[in-house]
Amino acid sequence: MCRIGYLIRDGFQIVGLSTQAVFEWANIVVGDPFYALENFSVAGGEMRSSLGLTMATRPLHERV
Repeated sequence: MCRIGYLIRDGFQIVGLSTQAVFEWANIVVGDPFYALENFSVAGGEMRSSLGLTMATRPLHERV
């Protein structure tokens, strides 16, 4: 399994996460979770987008 991490910060733009859809579709085509996506921030926790939506993140130091 390939692990892919996204580093986001408060005020991030939702469009910046749109590339995650490519990996989602690849998993659907393959039929198995070939790609595992994770969202990180420096300290972890909830990050608020520029639109006000929140995204849960893991602390950056927990990446593998």
